[in-house]
Amino acid sequence: MAESLQKHVCPYCRSSKNITLDGSGTLTCNSCGVRWSLAEEQIRTSGTPFLSSAGTTPTQLIEGEKTVITRLKIFVTPEALAEISDLRTEIDALKETVSEIKTELKLKVAKRDLTEEIRVVEVKEMTIEEARPLVEEFLRKYLEENKQVYPSDVAEELGLKYELVKEIFDILEKEDRLKKRDG
Repeated sequence: MAESLQKHVCPYCRSSKNITLDGSGTLTCNSCGVRWSLAEEQIRTSGTPFLSSAGTTPTQLIEGEKTVITRLKIFVTPEALAEISDLRTEIDALKETVSEIKTELKLKVAKRDLTEEIRVVEVKEMTIEEARPLVEEFLRKYLEENKQVYPSDVAEELGLKYELVKEIFDILEKEDRLKKRDG
C-alpha cells in the first residue's frame, strides 16, 4: 500500500503534492508519473550530483491509456534544479511575450485590411517600343502636378512590368528627357 509523502519534491515537475512511496522504497509523483528511489532522493538532496540510468533501462510511464512516455531518471544538485526552475519561469514569460506580439500583429493586420484598399494589377506583356509611348504620355500628365515619379508607380498604374518601365526610364535619362534626382 502506498502512503502519501508531503516532504519529498519531484525532481522533474518540482511538485510536492501526490508523492507516494511503495513497499520497495520507490517514490512516485502522481502528478507527472516520474519514479525514483529513496536512495536516489537522499543522494539528490545531499547536494552530491547523481545520475541514474536505472541499469540503462528507461522507466516507461503510462499517462492515461493512450500515451506512453519514456524518461531516463536523471538527478542533479538542488542548485541545478533551482536554475532549471528559474529557466522554466523565463521560458513561460517569453512564451507570454510572444503570444502578446502575435496578438498585436493580428490586430494590426486586421486594421490594415479594413482601412487599406487592396488592388490587383493585371500585368500586360509589351515590348519597349509598345510601352514607351504609354509611359511618356503618363509621365507628361503626372509631372504636371508632381515633382517626381518612380518607375514602380508608373508600372503599377499602367499595369506593366517594373523592369520594362525601369528600362524605359533609363532610355529617357540617356536622351536627357528625364532627369534622375540625387538623394
